Amino acid sequence: MKRPVGTKPAREIIITAAETRCVECGEALKVCQHRERWIERLDGYLHVTRRDRKCPITECPGAVQIFHPPEDLRLALPYRSYGLDVTLAIGERHLRGESLGSVQRDLNARGILIDQRHTGRVFRDFLALTNIALGDDAAAREALT
Repeated sequence: MKRPVGTKPAREIIITAAETRCVECGEALKVCQHRERWIERLDGYLHVTRRDRKCPITECPGAVQIFHPPEDLRLALPYRSYGLDVTLAIGERHLRGESLGSVQRDLNARGILIDQRHTGRVFRDFLALTNIALGDDAAAREALT
């Protein structure tokens, strides 16, 4: 099932890195890039614009560091289009004994378009998250990035 990205009404969220001054030279940081994401969540569709900052002084040693807003990772995993709440819902329901097909049909009925294959991928993300929560597992961290 092909998902139409950006065609549903979405709640707009703009997040900016919290850092305002360069740690090396003290210069005010400037927004250097905008990144857009569309995130499907249980409570609705989000259009997130992430504004990263960096030092505008090219000679400054701190100019290579780009500051990202951490709120982006609280909404969804990197390179994923489903929110963490969807990931947790799929994982918890499947661990309780529901089939992935049943979970997928229920999510589709709620307006969250997802196919059964992608439901399995999101469940594997859930397993990787639980492995990380239980301990520092480098392989699980690598699977999420």
